[in-house]
Amino acid sequence: MAKGKRKNPTNRNQDHSPSSERSTPTPPSPGHPNTTENLDPDLKTFLMMMIEDIKKDFHKSLKELQESTAKELQALKEKQENTAKQVEIIKEKQENTSKQVMEMNKTILEVKGEVDTIKKTQSEATLEIETLGKRSGTIDASISNRIQEMEERISGAEDSIENIDTTVKENTKCKRILTQNIQVIQDTMRRQNLRIIGIDENEDFQLKGPANIFNKIIEENFPNIKKEMPMIIQEAY
Repeated sequence: MAKGKRKNPTNRNQDHSPSSERSTPTPPSPGHPNTTENLDPDLKTFLMMMIEDIKKDFHKSLKELQESTAKELQALKEKQENTAKQVEIIKEKQENTSKQVMEMNKTILEVKGEVDTIKKTQSEATLEIETLGKRSGTIDASISNRIQEMEERISGAEDSIENIDTTVKENTKCKRILTQNIQVIQDTMRRQNLRIIGIDENEDFQLKGPANIFNKIIEENFPNIKKEMPMIIQEAY
C-alpha cells in the first residue's frame, strides 16, 4: 500500500555501502533476536514510511467511508422526510375522502327520504284522482252533453250570422239601386231653373247640365276658392 516511495533495500545498501559485505543482514544470534534497535536504519526508515502510508490510506479510506455514510444517511433522511410528507398528504386525502363519503351518505339518506315522501304523496294523489274520477263520471257525461248543445247552438248562430250578412249585402245593393232610380226620377221630373244670360237653352246645354256650367263660372271668376277648400255642387236644376 506504499505509494511509489519504496526502494529495494538491497539497492539502497548497494548505493551507500562501500563493499558488498554490508548488503546482507547479520544473521541473528541464537541468544539475541532481531529488534527495532538492531535493524538497519534504512530498513527502519522504510518500515516507518510504510506504516505511515498504511495509516494515511486507512485514514483516507475511513474518511471516505464516513463521508459516503454521511451522504447515504442524509439521502436516507431526506427520503424519510419525503415519505413522511407523502404519508401526511395521503392521510389528508383519506380524511377528505372520508368526509366526502360521510356527506354523500348523508345526502343519499336525505334523497331517499325525499323520494319516499314523493312516493307517498303520489300514492295519495292517485287515490284521490281515482275517487274523483268515480264521483265525476256522471258530471262528465252531463258536461259533455252541455258542451255538445252549446256547439250546436254556436253552429246555428254562425249560420244565422252568415245569412244576415248576405241579407245586409243584398239590402245595401238594393238601396244603391233605389237611390239611383230616385235620382233618375228626380232629374226627369224637375225642370232646370238655372238661367244664364247669353246662353241658349238648347240640347247641348241640357246634356251638359247646369252643374258643369256653374263649376266653370266659379273657376273663371273665383280661382282661389277651390284652392282654399274643395267645392262640389251636389245638385243643380
